[in-house]
Amino acid sequence: MSERWIPILAAILGLAGGLGGAAIGGSIANEGQENQFRNQRIADLNNLLNETYSRYLRTAASAYVSRTSSGVSEKDLLRIQGDVEGGAAEVVLLVNVPRVEKTAQRLEEAVVDGVAFADYRKARDAFIDAADASFAEENALLE
Repeated sequence: MSERWIPILAAILGLAGGLGGAAIGGSIANEGQENQFRNQRIADLNNLLNETYSRYLRTAASAYVSRTSSGVSEKDLLRIQGDVEGGAAEVVLLVNVPRVEKTAQRLEEAVVDGVAFADYRKARDAFIDAADASFAEENALLE
């Protein structure tokens, strides 16, 4: 092989190595970006779930206190029922987790029926437990 082909061969090997390194580096960068986007989607969903569950619990608690107060008019009872049903509907629309839906329904019924505080608390705590478990279920769906 003549000496003039050695620099050409070195240039070809250098070019191939550069292209290979760029391809590998780009692939690693894309994978990292995809992981970052997935993690951001999970964080956004968790925030949305947390806000919705918290809002529903606040609505239910406020409605329960209003419902069990003396001197509540029929008009106020209808407003209370509508507020709680609306909150439960929001939870059901957001998540597709049967346990959360059932416990939201039970909490709604406890508030609307004006049950004893211990029964209201059981329904509330069951909803909180189901809501907490739903975070893991929803996150698993995104992964």
